[in-house]
Amino acid sequence: MSALRAELFTLRTSRSLWIGFALLLALHVVVLWQGLAPTTAAVDAIAPDGTIEIFTGERRPAAAALVELTAGGSLQMCIFLPVLGALLGGREARRLAAGLLAVPQRHRLFAAKTAAAALWLLVLATLVALCSMACTYLSVRAWNPGLVWQADTIRAQALFVVYAVVYSLIGYAFALTGRGVLVGLLGVVAMTALTMVQVAGPWLDALLPLSAGIHLVLEGRPSGALVIAGWSAAALTGALLAVQRRDQ
Repeated sequence: MSALRAELFTLRTSRSLWIGFALLLALHVVVLWQGLAPTTAAVDAIAPDGTIEIFTGERRPAAAALVELTAGGSLQMCIFLPVLGALLGGREARRLAAGLLAVPQRHRLFAAKTAAAALWLLVLATLVALCSMACTYLSVRAWNPGLVWQADTIRAQALFVVYAVVYSLIGYAFALTGRGVLVGLLGVVAMTALTMVQVAGPWLDALLPLSAGIHLVLEGRPSGALVIAGWSAAALTGALLAVQRRDQ
């Protein structure tokens, strides 16, 4: 616990991480704000049968569509959250030698650093989810203000938070393994690019972390959880092995 407290203290005093934290949240708020007026207009135009047209030519049950839209608003930040994970990993790679002076057992030091990073990412992901829910509330408050507290909304946002932390730890592990931010960023960009350009077939695409998050958060597929957990476990195991063998 003392090692974890020490790692958390160093994260709290890192100006660069606070700047990254603030920039990501600001970007999220700006993107949400741009979608606020169209979503509010769509809610105001909900048909008597309870359907809504968020996207042109597509009518869906309003509650389900808005829950999915809220979850999607949070998920869009998963393009950027692993970048912060890579920044965390690169920072910890630089500080590894100093950390070993205080905690000579490398596995304990790795566990403390990873737990501290996960808690930091948990706070950020939770704030992202709360911002998405607040934006949805502003859109639906005249129609159904309780929508943001319904079980489906809370469940989707909780899944997002867990997914965001686990996914971001992959970037963290890449950077720690490669002893720098650049390796982590290259790994994150490669995973994102493979999903975006759709070079893989559907079965292979489902095995990529970003697609797994979409399947888990928006569709509730347990396979998405298995995929992202497998990626994270493999990446963190590789990082642990790299830390244990470093300079030995």
